[in-house]
Amino acid sequence: MKTVIITATPPTPNGDLHIGHLSGPYLNADVFSRYVRLTGVKPLYVSFSDHNQTYVVTTAAKTGEAPQALADRYADSIRETLQLANIQTDTFHNPDARHNEFVRGFFSELFRNGKLKKKTRQTLVNADTGEHVFEAYLKGNCQICFSETAGAICEACGHPNDPSNIDSPRIGLSPETALAQKPMELVYLELESYREQIRNFYAAKKGQWRPHILELVDELLAKPLADYPVTYRSEWGIAAPFPDCQGQVLNVWAEMFPGLINAANLVAERDGNSSDTSSGWNDQSQVIQFLGYDNSFFFAFVHLALAFASEGKYAPPAYIVTNEFYELDNFKFSTSKRHVIWGRDILKDVPADPLRFYLSLSNPEGQKMNFTLNGFKNLTHKRLQAPWRSLISTLSGLLQTQGLQQIALNPSNFDLSPIYREAQSRFQRFYSVEAFSLQRVAEHLSQLVGWCASRAESLSAQTPGAATAELHALVYMVVWILPVVSAPLMPDFSAEIRRRVGLKPVEHWSETSTSDRIDAIGLVSLGTLLDF
Repeated sequence: MKTVIITATPPTPNGDLHIGHLSGPYLNADVFSRYVRLTGVKPLYVSFSDHNQTYVVTTAAKTGEAPQALADRYADSIRETLQLANIQTDTFHNPDARHNEFVRGFFSELFRNGKLKKKTRQTLVNADTGEHVFEAYLKGNCQICFSETAGAICEACGHPNDPSNIDSPRIGLSPETALAQKPMELVYLELESYREQIRNFYAAKKGQWRPHILELVDELLAKPLADYPVTYRSEWGIAAPFPDCQGQVLNVWAEMFPGLINAANLVAERDGNSSDTSSGWNDQSQVIQFLGYDNSFFFAFVHLALAFASEGKYAPPAYIVTNEFYELDNFKFSTSKRHVIWGRDILKDVPADPLRFYLSLSNPEGQKMNFTLNGFKNLTHKRLQAPWRSLISTLSGLLQTQGLQQIALNPSNFDLSPIYREAQSRFQRFYSVEAFSLQRVAEHLSQLVGWCASRAESLSAQTPGAATAELHALVYMVVWILPVVSAPLMPDFSAEIRRRVGLKPVEHWSETSTSDRIDAIGLVSLGTLLDF
């Protein structure tokens, strides 16, 4: 059986996770990994703290903190926030000696095999100090979409940039300081040499992946692909393992690919109690990656080319699932500008599941979406809390009226209409990677709870005893089907329903009830389950 590896883009530890972060790769990957587990497959859900990002250095310069201390502190905060949101990775570690050794070994092998080349290119440096100015140290405007951008990538349109095509370049932390051009020998990955492999790879993805990333692929393939710098001249990062490259470090976005491979192997070894990485990331793995669209170029081109350069040792992604920006009050969440609602702040007052529901219902899958606190409170109440309370209140009254103290859950004892029989298959479609959609899962969950509430109201209008079979079917839906279909998205809600009525938590997507009975009093207590 292929190992299923699920990745979420390693976050930059220059701040905690905000709501925009949570709505993106981390929640999406968590929900998907929980669903995969329910199908009987144990995936490896991996990420790590992206300590070597230049944004760590620029943030530390603003706060007066040492970069390492800042990165360690925020990595701890990120771990805590993931836990508060009930997002369960199999690993979220800081880069360590093992990480560095694996990454350096990965690139050393590519260099020895002639896959990476030293080249001299014009770069931008601080005219006063001679320091290399790149990525977060560099600001300018994108020549494609005109937006303000940092070096390397435009977050707005996803197009890469370099010193030759960034407009109005300036030093981010001191824009008044002059820049100068300087020829510099760095190590490069020649993306153009992988053009045909890249083109053929994506030709097979048309109609399977979300369209925005494929549109970017077409746009970039319409012209020659620029060489990608694997090293920069800097003191922050993993020292380059190549000969005569003193003072250079590995590009953090290139580092990320072997870093994720190492993370998968780490989990496989730990869970298997062995140093055998055959169950980690290899040529047979099924790799599903969740990331923000703004990171698409790095995964869709750089990482893919690195996989090809590895000559079959590491499987390329079977799926890349992107999300668009999630805005706050119609402006982009920004850690550096502190235009944020921190995940931990809202999760101090709100259980994880209602927030997970709302972030799914308003998920930025295909276009930008907007978060407001009032929208969260009002929509969650209207679409989930209120119909749930109504459903449980009405069901409780029906059970009391009919004098039912125990309810059998054996569906062979009552006729299930198609809506009961087919509920799971509809959810399964949108939990599966081929059509994965948190929006549609949350929408279906809201509609299902609302439909159950309406059916309970209809039954309450009938003569007592006239619809006992359908009442049993409705209870079956609430305590058996609903916990299954909600388990990946709202795991606490699912588990608590089962616990309060005396049933085991959901263990498998296809599990069926044949002899279970529940006490009515347990069902009555469910009404407050979503209160906050």
